[in-house]
Amino acid sequence: MPQIAKIIKRSLFYAAAGLLAYYAFAEVKKGKPRSRRAILRYDGKSLYKGVLKAYTSPFTLGRMEIVKIVAVVSVLSFIFGFDEELSRWFRKHEENAPQFLKDFGWYYGSPENHYAINGGFYLYGLFTKNETVRKAGLLLIASTIATGLFQTVAKILIGRARPIRDEGKFSFKPFSTENSYYSFPSGHSILSFTTAYAIGTQFRNPAYRLIIYSLGSIAPFSRLWAGAHWVTDAATSICISIPVVNTIDVYLKQDRNYETGLDEGH
Repeated sequence: MPQIAKIIKRSLFYAAAGLLAYYAFAEVKKGKPRSRRAILRYDGKSLYKGVLKAYTSPFTLGRMEIVKIVAVVSVLSFIFGFDEELSRWFRKHEENAPQFLKDFGWYYGSPENHYAINGGFYLYGLFTKNETVRKAGLLLIASTIATGLFQTVAKILIGRARPIRDEGKFSFKPFSTENSYYSFPSGHSILSFTTAYAIGTQFRNPAYRLIIYSLGSIAPFSRLWAGAHWVTDAATSICISIPVVNTIDVYLKQDRNYETGLDEGH
């Protein structure tokens, strides 16, 4: 049963992404202006260009953006100096952490559940003709693909040892095939916060945003308690998620004429 559930969850994401990719690149009839075929074609191209925009935007940064990056890197470098002490503290308090938070963090941060959330959002919006949900789903899928591909490649290239290996924060083994060397960045953290941040941006109400962002932060803490990641792994993942979502969100709204908003005041 667990394996079947995983297949179903992944299928939602692959079905949505597959449809978008097909209509973006295949030679198909455009259909009527507001037909599902026309919408899929437009959304597919928006998805592809949105992901591409996320990867190319670092090459067009302005002075203020560079200053912000330097500030973030400086803070992360400071935290790195205390990675081992912080990891020991989190692992020491793992037994005292509420079990429901650890379970929520694990399940919410797992890729299969994110595939289900993102794909389900888009497909529901598409087939019920709910533009608000469909456009939010497109942002979710584009952001997940952009951050997901990045963190997968980065893990392999960097090969940082997880805290549970007890090799220290300076232990690296690039191109390793062992999962215990896939610490940086944190996959659970980057996926959970990307999804939470993408949904949160659709609300103007700060209370809603705070609740959603807080839920997205549970997965990073659960991984720290488990000794699966260093604090800098989780913190860097969050620092990656935010600009990626913002870049794609701005692109969809300004260049592709999407206006998303899940609350009435947006």
